[in-house]
Amino acid sequence: MGIVELIMKFERTITEDFKSVAELFQKLRNVRNRLNRQGQETLRVPLLPSQLMIGTVPAMLPGHLWGPSVTFSQEEFTLEKIETKLKSIFGNKSKAEIQAMGKMT
Repeated sequence: MGIVELIMKFERTITEDFKSVAELFQKLRNVRNRLNRQGQETLRVPLLPSQLMIGTVPAMLPGHLWGPSVTFSQEEFTLEKIETKLKSIFGNKSKAEIQAMGKMT
């Protein structure tokens, strides 16, 4: 799979259903790692920084459910910390369950 196909796969993964936030992060991380490896080999640069994942995943989830738990600072707004917080907030809920939670409140 080439760079363009991997970028398209990353974008598709964001819109697909998922069984849990942990599964979503794992799928995105796998694509990101493959894409960055290929980018490093061919262009000598990583193509998908972790900051893009930090912005992408929360943006697709109901912000009022996770927003109060996130501190927007350089120390706190890291992929690992955001992933941990989102996992603790949403647990093993699927995309549909999370979206339903967002509509209830």
